[in-house]
Amino acid sequence: MELLRENIEFEQLLTETYADTVVREEYVVPDTLPDVHEILMLDASPRVTNHEIQEDKIYLEGKVNYTILYLSKVNDVTEVQSLNYSSTFSNTMECREDFNDIECYIECFVEHMECNMVNERKIGIAGIIKSKGDVYNKYSYQVVKDIDNAVDTQFAKTPIKIDKVVENVVTELMGESQMLVAMEKPQIDKVLKVDVILNKKELKLFEGKLRIEASGKVTVLYQPLGENNVCVLEDVMSLEKEMDFDDLDPTMESYLDMKVYDVNYALREDDLGEKRIVDIALSAKVSSKVMKKEELDMIEDAYSPSMILNMERKQIPLNVMHKQVSEEKIHKFDIELENEAERPKEVILAKGDVSISDCKVLEDKVTIEGTLKVDVVYRTVDEDIYIASVSDEAPISFTVDMPGAKIDMQSICKCTLENLEVDVQASNLAVKAVISVYARCDYKDTKEFVTNIVKVEGEVPKKKASIIIYVIQKGDTLWKIAKHYNTTVDSLCKLNEVMDPEKLVTGQKLIIPGRAVI
Repeated sequence: MELLRENIEFEQLLTETYADTVVREEYVVPDTLPDVHEILMLDASPRVTNHEIQEDKIYLEGKVNYTILYLSKVNDVTEVQSLNYSSTFSNTMECREDFNDIECYIECFVEHMECNMVNERKIGIAGIIKSKGDVYNKYSYQVVKDIDNAVDTQFAKTPIKIDKVVENVVTELMGESQMLVAMEKPQIDKVLKVDVILNKKELKLFEGKLRIEASGKVTVLYQPLGENNVCVLEDVMSLEKEMDFDDLDPTMESYLDMKVYDVNYALREDDLGEKRIVDIALSAKVSSKVMKKEELDMIEDAYSPSMILNMERKQIPLNVMHKQVSEEKIHKFDIELENEAERPKEVILAKGDVSISDCKVLEDKVTIEGTLKVDVVYRTVDEDIYIASVSDEAPISFTVDMPGAKIDMQSICKCTLENLEVDVQASNLAVKAVISVYARCDYKDTKEFVTNIVKVEGEVPKKKASIIIYVIQKGDTLWKIAKHYNTTVDSLCKLNEVMDPEKLVTGQKLIIPGRAVI
């Protein structure tokens, strides 16, 4: 008798853990740039570069890239200048120590960040970077799926469905764009800032492969040569990658997370020797899970008329994905400007970030609370002020329909900014954000599996009577009757001319070839 085994592997969310890292930095303005007259905008982009799990702690390291736009004033001429700095950070997050095989997925975002002038040659940055870790326990169990060379061993099977992670995909997506300044516009003196928003993110599954696609909306802010002005270039780049995986097919489900990891640019001259070409190279970090509900016919019970079998069973907790939903939500709000002198004329640059503060599962739905932070650089109606900026935060609240969801289920939620539009309306700025919302509900279930079947030494009791007449009771099955009387379903069907062993009639009489074995 050879036991054929199935390895059941799955991840279960144990906890969400957080850490706040306080940032306090001071940077000196390079000698090649003029004095700081006024801070215009701070863009801070943090990312986790490494993490390590040790006992009950998660040690993480990260990097923050800062882009600072400021106004200089030389000989009563106001110009926009750009500074780029970076710093590293480290922190620890609490983690349960009573699980040995765990995995942690970490992301970080700016909770609050301020930039101020220490003096005209020094800039101070202070704020908080929040790191969030989703801690999963990785389970692996071997259970008995089938029996080979079983001779006269009888076994009953029952179909079960388990959520199986087929592939954990971690990769990079690369994109390139060549942006050209039209001849009717002034050539570039210097690039001030490059901003990218990823949208139309999609993972497509095929037989034996997957394809990842995305679109990148690129905005370049630059200072034109010989003009006291700021200009904008916009372009859309395509990102795509195809990967081979033998076990994939289009019926599987997937989850895709994609973030901009690095953006590099190079300024080049055209054929006339003018600086009109900007080459953009983008790197995006991609993580994805490909999952399927696998149906397995697992052994529920077994016996043998010719030998004694011992069944070893185990209650195994399973993580079951109830449902996952992805949809886009539109959020609108107005930024009111109090300073009459800085009334907007035209929006130059708008940047936004979305963060989640709470996620709850209710009956048939999931609610998500968070914040949308928007930074806007704009031209003013006052030519003397020339350019201004404003930052504002708006609460966001979304409801995702999740039929069948219960309040005791676990939830995993993500929100990313797909598109941001800011327009001038009267004296205010009207914000319209398209936000991609992902919500998933999981619950725990426990099922009993056969983990081992062992032949036990001993003699099978001999039959003492030729036949037994058995009257079928409510709830009887041929399997139960055959096991109780130490015979086989086939024998009962042949002897009693039963055509369909699944259809028994209460009160029907069966001829059993032998006496019950106790």
